[in-house]
Amino acid sequence: MDYGVLLLNRLPLVGRWNHGLRQLLARLDYLPQEQLEHITAAYDFSASAHEGQKRHSGEAYITHPVAVASILAQLKLDYQTIAAALLH
Repeated sequence: MDYGVLLLNRLPLVGRWNHGLRQLLARLDYLPQEQLEHITAAYDFSASAHEGQKRHSGEAYITHPVAVASILAQLKLDYQTIAAALLH
């Protein structure tokens, strides 16, 4: 079952969801929904903390933690590690 898609269908569409979270959750289809909710909460916290911050390239800062989390998701790491990547 694709828990990432199920979770995405329950979430409101807001602007900050365009920074790679959808793709990240799609890669995390190996995790149960309860763990995906922890990852989503970590993303929300990180996105709020870094709102308005930009990388040197001009991209929103949150794109870096999401990129790191995506790499770890490709390695099929646990949800705590993915959440830590989003919070770093």
